[in-house]
Amino acid sequence: MASETPGSTELLRVGGRTYAFGLRWTSGVARSTLGAEAKSAALAEGANYVAIHRAYGQFGLALIPGVPAGLRGWCYRPRSGVAAIAANAGAATLAAFPLDDGRWLVIAIDRKGILPDGDLVVDDAEQAKARITRLIAQSPNSWRRKFLPVEWGVADSGTIDPKTLLSGAAGVKLTPLWVLADRTRIGLRIAVSALIMSALVLMALRIGSTPAPVAVVPFQAPKALPALWTPAGLTLDACLSALRQAQRYNAVPGWIPTKYTCRSGQSLVIDFSRRGVGQISLMRSLLPAAQLSDDGRAAVLAIPLDGLPRLSSIGAFAPREQYRTVGLDLSQRLNGAFTLQVGRTQLPGESDMTQPNQTWTFLNWTYQTQAPAIVWSGALARLGAISVDTLVLNPSDNLWQITGSLYASQ
Repeated sequence: MASETPGSTELLRVGGRTYAFGLRWTSGVARSTLGAEAKSAALAEGANYVAIHRAYGQFGLALIPGVPAGLRGWCYRPRSGVAAIAANAGAATLAAFPLDDGRWLVIAIDRKGILPDGDLVVDDAEQAKARITRLIAQSPNSWRRKFLPVEWGVADSGTIDPKTLLSGAAGVKLTPLWVLADRTRIGLRIAVSALIMSALVLMALRIGSTPAPVAVVPFQAPKALPALWTPAGLTLDACLSALRQAQRYNAVPGWIPTKYTCRSGQSLVIDFSRRGVGQISLMRSLLPAAQLSDDGRAAVLAIPLDGLPRLSSIGAFAPREQYRTVGLDLSQRLNGAFTLQVGRTQLPGESDMTQPNQTWTFLNWTYQTQAPAIVWSGALARLGAISVDTLVLNPSDNLWQITGSLYASQ
């Protein structure tokens, strides 16, 4: 196994395929939102590739330097090495393999999926052995397969050529971040290109089969693109109702909720912090669905919520200036902060992708305040064609942070 490119992510060439190791893995809130969660996390952390493992409900972030330019870069899709090993070896697997440059790969796949730091590249054998020893000490009965060097003397372990674990398994291909970020535009371009090609083929067939002149077809203006959104009032009702019901989770002794995050009214995520004499066993027994951090000092509980309907409209929307004026008034009266900006900034040299039949502009907004929700929730819901993407409450200072999007007239 030889390294191709040094960097945050290690690329290995085995059997004519390129495998990526060293990804940071995270469990998603729901399988249906893995793509959106992966895109947001990659943008926040500066990753340029994402691996989505739907079978485990996880996504991994990768930073791959030196991606080929041009068409080669478009088609450059390494595979996740740890996902390929999981497909061949199965869950509950520990492994450590040396690289040619003296570094080591450390793989940890438990029964629920790949550990957050279960896809590591460490500097030397000592670090690899220390990591393996710590994992076995934490969960001595959790590992059914251990592929480790014989000289380490680990019980019930064996050796295997890592090429055997990688060969034959297609694994999970990494997706470039720009594909996730511009998936709608890419699909639209492909559809338009396919229509153009079909029209050209039909035209060529007609010209070749008959000398008759082609009839002139009058141009028909395209239908207006509809705007789609979930009304903010429905999302806020679902989120605030879930927050009220979540107050019962304050009863876990020694575990303090530090943040509540409601995402589009689809899920509520509660972050806990262990304080004082808080017992890990209490969290496991009272909230078995919560995921504990590696050090046992924090836990996260994700609660799925019922799906919400979406509205569609091609009608006229309120102008941007009206939204801005109402937002400023809301900020002044409730001592908050409201911002409004274009949903996506056009990059230098990038052409304007606004469709000629698009009658609206997509805008992002944020609002934060320490006022009670009963005061501002109704005011936000009445702004118009507006939706709520995230609603975050910090109990320590009662600070609400809300983000969303809205539609305004062109």
